[in-house]
Amino acid sequence: MEGFVDHYIVLGLPSGEEALKLSEKEITKAYKLKALVLHPDKTP
Repeated sequence: MEGFVDHYIVLGLPSGEEALKLSEKEITKAYKLKALVLHPDKTP
């Protein structure tokens, strides 16, 4: 198994202490944007 993956960084969000200040709405928005970018039917 590889090293630790910071899921906030994967979503393009700040990590650490700044991540604690993020709302659920902000995290959800970042997740949906990343899912749209990586979706095989949405990318050429």
